[in-house]
Amino acid sequence: MYTTMHHQLDLSELSNKRLFTKAFLSTFYLSGYKHFLIVRNPHRKLISFYQDKFRVFPSEARDDFSWHQWESSHKVFPPHLGINRTTSAVEIMEKLIDVRLDRFIDLLSKVYLLEPHLWPQNYIRNLMYGRIVLHQIHFDQVLKMESTDDMCFMAYELGLNLSKKYRSTHAAPIQTYFSSTRVEEANKIYKQDFQLYNYELRRG
Repeated sequence: MYTTMHHQLDLSELSNKRLFTKAFLSTFYLSGYKHFLIVRNPHRKLISFYQDKFRVFPSEARDDFSWHQWESSHKVFPPHLGINRTTSAVEIMEKLIDVRLDRFIDLLSKVYLLEPHLWPQNYIRNLMYGRIVLHQIHFDQVLKMESTDDMCFMAYELGLNLSKKYRSTHAAPIQTYFSSTRVEEANKIYKQDFQLYNYELRRG
């Protein structure tokens, strides 16, 4: 969804400073902006991240990639995969592709706080300075990616064209991906997301 939104010509990404200012003003009704939170089933979100970062991106990367060309979402994993700045691009690609989903879930507890793409989605309401919560955003509406009605509403409200998908991944049934142990590990990290946004909490 981020990549799809990024390609919308009429949208611009706010810096953290501008976002804080607008969100803070809205608390006192001094801003005409509405705030929408787009959420996704936490299990499905994890699978999508894994497929994109450990399958699609490494398979499409060039063998002359320098360290700074890898995405920040990749760089939280190297200490646990025997990768460093001197590791060749080819070896990095091979090591990332070799990571199976169960191994990825095993590493989550060590890295999820370091990478915004892996944060629990309820963290998005917190505007942070370091580890200090400066302000909490009040969202006018929470929209689910799985809901056609919610996506149509968002497209209408913001004048978006969501017909073209970017980096979309194959959506097999969730239970085909996770072993019972890994389901429980993911559930612990994203427990609040399941509760707050009314997603089914699958058990192992």
